Amino acid sequence: MQYTFVSGSQGSSPRLILIFSGWGMDPHPFSGLRRPGYDIAVVWDYRSLDFPAYITEGYDEICVVAWSMGVLAASASAAHFSRRLTLSVAVNGTMHPVDDRLGIPVAIFNATLENLTERSLEKFRMRMCGGARNYASFMETAPRRPLDELKDELRVLGRLAEDGLADERIWDHAVISDGDAIFPPANQKAAWADRTRSVSIVRGCHIPDFQELIDHFVMNKAVVERRFERSNATYGDNAVVQREIADELAGLIARNFSSPTPVMLEIGCGTGMLSTPLLALADRLGGSLELWDIVDSRPIAGAAFRCADAETAIRELPDSSCSLIASASTIQWFNSPVKFIREAMRCLKPGGMLTISTFATGNLVEVAQATGCFLPLIAEHEWRKAIEGLGDIIACHTRRKILRFTDPVKVFRHLKSTGVNALSAKESLLRSLDRYPREADGACHLTYLPIFIVLRKK
Repeated sequence: MQYTFVSGSQGSSPRLILIFSGWGMDPHPFSGLRRPGYDIAVVWDYRSLDFPAYITEGYDEICVVAWSMGVLAASASAAHFSRRLTLSVAVNGTMHPVDDRLGIPVAIFNATLENLTERSLEKFRMRMCGGARNYASFMETAPRRPLDELKDELRVLGRLAEDGLADERIWDHAVISDGDAIFPPANQKAAWADRTRSVSIVRGCHIPDFQELIDHFVMNKAVVERRFERSNATYGDNAVVQREIADELAGLIARNFSSPTPVMLEIGCGTGMLSTPLLALADRLGGSLELWDIVDSRPIAGAAFRCADAETAIRELPDSSCSLIASASTIQWFNSPVKFIREAMRCLKPGGMLTISTFATGNLVEVAQATGCFLPLIAEHEWRKAIEGLGDIIACHTRRKILRFTDPVKVFRHLKSTGVNALSAKESLLRSLDRYPREADGACHLTYLPIFIVLRKK
């Protein structure tokens, strides 16, 4: 495999996005990709399947976006970076890419290999792009590789598909384009059934908009940190729902947790809504409390504090080192909340408790309708499936909380004052206000859908 950094350089950021490209690619189609706070490297040329593991050295966090045959290549390479992998997205590809039911039909794959010419490659790329217009755009940054390389590469990928060396456990999301003319969408759906946390069906052809995928799935943690730092002064007065959530979470802890001299950890302490009752509990039981937050907030005295990205810092904790791990309205900002919960359960002592609130699919639904922007949240039934077997499930339920505002302007002011900017760079506030759903009197609602998860380690 070869690699090229298309954004940043090795080690210039603490986080890395690895793009496993498709067959026949080189870095040119990926030039211009950006995500603040991340370096971006493209892996290409699968004539050799030796993954250049040294390019991942020095990174705290790795996110993988794999496309087409790159899904197989990423799966086969996962052992080199899985410990630091927080997010993995498979796009228009499967772990069984040469298969009549789960990938490209065998006869079509063999015919492509046996009859590969410049003319047949052009036809392949036309199908890949979904038509002449997209093809013309693709050719502006098309790969520049000789045909004999592409034949050798396809031959190697075919053998890898036969060997079945893919790691099926690494994937968080699968994205399937409904107009994919290379990997039949029906085969992709069959391939990903029960093998990933979520499957998204999107409009488009085989080659996706990579910048759009990165913007949607890879969390811009630098921006999240800045927004919450700016909203510290206004958060307490405006985060009424978050305060109710923290109170309910504190009640769940009070009813279900008891441990002599407990070692307690709060993730995302913010302004201290949950920290205060946790510290009181730690004092009563003779234990200790440590607070983590991405912003240097230090909300209360009497507890240790660490400014850290908890999604990566959790890996530093020893096994069975905590009695209680709690977090209110935080992990929706992680690249993979499910992987974080698995890590947190590893850190708990037997009998220890994980108590989490986050937000489920349907949260801020009105904002999503108005802006087209939304976090890739997890539905309650998906959460139940994700946490099954991790411990005894004490709670896993949602609560619908609705706020009423006189007009959409106040909605967006409310969101900003709590650290949430609901607009992407492509959206305008005016257009979003016009599209915000309203009642007959012009008023509007804002729906919060928190989910509460309590697990006890066996």
